[in-house]
Amino acid sequence: MFHEKPTKLWNERMVKHGDEIFTEERLLMSDQALDTYLHQLIALQETQDSERMMKAVEEVVLRFNEMNEGQWLLY
Repeated sequence: MFHEKPTKLWNERMVKHGDEIFTEERLLMSDQALDTYLHQLIALQETQDSERMMKAVEEVVLRFNEMNEGQWLLY
């Protein structure tokens, strides 16, 4: 799962096609957010604590929302 994150595709779009939505900093932040999320899910896999799993989903969504809000402030 760690090697199949969408950030790999986003990086290719940035490098090959000059996609300005992505920057190295944003890709790093996205990778960190997704890594944290995946680690949380792996840790919760055995307990199957649905409340904590939903909290992990909420946290990663909020991190991406914060990044997106910051992006629009740059334009």
